[in-house]
Amino acid sequence: MRSTRGIAGRAKLLAPVAFLVLCAAAWADPTVQVLYSFTTYSDGGFPNASVLLGPDGQLFGVTSTDGEGDGGVVFDVYPTSSGSWTETSIHTFGLKSGDGISPDGPLVADGAGNLYGATAGGGYGPCPHAQCGIVYELSPNSDGTWKETGLHAFHGFDGQMPIGGLVFDRAVDLWGTTGAGGLINGKASDFGTVFMLDREQGWQLTTIYTFTGESDGGIPQASLAIDADGNVWGTTTVGGVNNHGTVFELTPASGAWTFTTVHEFTGGEDGGTPVYGQLVFDRSGNAYGTTYDGGDSNCHCGVVFAIQKSGGTWHETGIHSFTGSDGRYPYGGLTFDRSGNLYGTTSGKNGDYGTIFRLQNSAGIWQLDTIYSFDFVHGAYPYAGLVFGNDGTIYGTTNGGGVLGAGTVYEVVP
Repeated sequence: MRSTRGIAGRAKLLAPVAFLVLCAAAWADPTVQVLYSFTTYSDGGFPNASVLLGPDGQLFGVTSTDGEGDGGVVFDVYPTSSGSWTETSIHTFGLKSGDGISPDGPLVADGAGNLYGATAGGGYGPCPHAQCGIVYELSPNSDGTWKETGLHAFHGFDGQMPIGGLVFDRAVDLWGTTGAGGLINGKASDFGTVFMLDREQGWQLTTIYTFTGESDGGIPQASLAIDADGNVWGTTTVGGVNNHGTVFELTPASGAWTFTTVHEFTGGEDGGTPVYGQLVFDRSGNAYGTTYDGGDSNCHCGVVFAIQKSGGTWHETGIHSFTGSDGRYPYGGLTFDRSGNLYGTTSGKNGDYGTIFRLQNSAGIWQLDTIYSFDFVHGAYPYAGLVFGNDGTIYGTTNGGGVLGAGTVYEVVP
C-alpha cells in the first residue's frame, strides 16, 4: 500500500554536508529496469533533473513538460505490493493563474516532509520578456494529495529563470540561483543571481550576488552546494577568461558575503561550460564536478574536474576527459560511494544514447569504467545525476527514450 506520509523523517539527509557517503557496489553485470516511462500526457515528460529518494522507497521528481503544453509535473514513482512500480502526478504546473511552468531543477525536502523546488517560467508579476519563474512548496495532505504554495515569484530585478534546484543551509533557509535577471548599480543584468529565502522571515528573498558575465561568470544553471564550513559554491555556464564558465565560492564575513572566482574554465584540457552538475565534496573538502565542453582536443566532449586547495590557493584539475567512445557531454553532477569512487552520467556516446560511469581513484590516478550504456528502450540522454539507495541500487532519469520516447525513471541493481 502506498504511503501518504510524503517524505517525513528525512531531516538527516537535508542538512548541508561536505560529502555524500553512499553504498559501494560491484558492477560486474548490473540489472537495469525501467521503473516508469513517461507519456507526455498527465504524467508529463522529458525530465532533466535527478530524483529525490523517499523513506518508503518512493522517488519524487519533476518533468519539464506535460500534456497541457510546457507546464511540467511533480511526480511520485513508487513500488506497489506486487513488486511493480507506478506513477502519480502530485502537481501539474500552469493550470492556475500565477503558477509556475517548466520545472528543471531537482527537489529538496525539509524534515516535515514538504517538497521545495523552482520553475524557470510562470509566476505572478511582470518581467522584461515573460513571467520570470517561482520558488514553490508542496505540502502533503492526510488524504495523499499535495498542496502547492508559491513562496516567491521573480520579477526580473531580483532575478529570473531559476533553472537549478534549491539547497538548505544550517538555518534551514533556502538557497538558489537564477539564470538571468538581477540589478547591478540600479541597471538590469542579464547574467543571473544567487539568492537566499529566509524561512523565519516568511521566506523573504535576499539577493546575495548578481553576476556580471565577466570574470565572475554568468547564467548559473546548477544547484548550489554548501561545504562543511558553511561556504556556498556553484558554477556558471558563461563568463570567465574564455567565456566558458566559472567555479565560484561565497564565504560569510561579518554579516555579508564575499564572492570569489575560484576557477575560470578555458574550454581546453580543464573543461568548459558546466551545466546542471551540482558540485560535491570529499572528506578533505575538495570539490568535484563536470563540464559539458572542453577536454580531449579531438572531441571536446566534456571533463570531470576536481578543485583542490594547495598552499592556500584553489587549483582545478581535469581528472577525466571524455573521448566519445567512453561517453560525451555530461550535463549532470557526480555522486560518491563509500569507497570514494565517483559516479555520473553522460548524455551521449558514440553510437549510443548516453552512459553511467564510475571513476575509481588509485594512487591519485582516476580510472573510468562504463557501468551501463543506454539503448533507448531503457532510456536515452540522461541529463541528471544519480541517487543511491541504501542497498547500493542506483536511481536516475533520462530525458528521452522509453516506450514513447519521453524519458524514463530507471534503476540499476548491482
